[in-house]
Amino acid sequence: MNSDFGTRARFFSREHFQRGNILTTTIVATTVAVFLVQLYYLYVLHSDWFSDTFALSHQGLKAGHYWQLVTYAWLHSERLIIHILFNMLIVYSLGRALEWPLGPLRFLGLYFGAAVAAAITWLIWGASDAGIEGASGAAFGLVAAYAVHDPRRVLRVWVMMVLPIQMTARTLALVLVGFEALCQLNGWFPSIGHTAHLGGAFFGWIYMRWLKRTPPPEIGAFSDYKSTPQPPGTV
Repeated sequence: MNSDFGTRARFFSREHFQRGNILTTTIVATTVAVFLVQLYYLYVLHSDWFSDTFALSHQGLKAGHYWQLVTYAWLHSERLIIHILFNMLIVYSLGRALEWPLGPLRFLGLYFGAAVAAAITWLIWGASDAGIEGASGAAFGLVAAYAVHDPRRVLRVWVMMVLPIQMTARTLALVLVGFEALCQLNGWFPSIGHTAHLGGAFFGWIYMRWLKRTPPPEIGAFSDYKSTPQPPGTV
């Protein structure tokens, strides 16, 4: 126990920041913190103010709440716990695997870009009066990006959080995107923002293909961060 704790402490120390996955951990931690604030407003204050202010909706954008294009990705359904569990499982697993080789700036570009692309896609093709919240669009961006980054990597996927199935990263992306497309075309699960998922996945695919054709920039103190080909651990 002491050895493991010491290893973790050194890993998160300042001098090892450039080689860690601190951004992925921060995204997950802040998302969970925001979820707790949502629960407080809903069940203690009996108010929808927090969700109405930071979830994405046409009404919010018309009122000038443009931050919703980003903040919606930190909110999740208070009544469906699997929503945040599923999203954070994907973000933590694939985020670690991508943040390590991409480096902090490119990884942030991927995550925030997928979130905004998902929001815009939903606003154009799938918006409803109910609004939208959740990191699913950004998570789909990570899935598609990882399928480009390491398409043959075999991943263990937990279907319905219960049944483990192994498939390659490319197969996982194709299955998820194909299922979302079928849902959108056939009107299945209309309360879910399928177009947001597709928009996030498309951005992740385009973004990673562009990165593969672009030499990595010099980013000063973070130069060693992107130099190690594998993350500390498996997906």
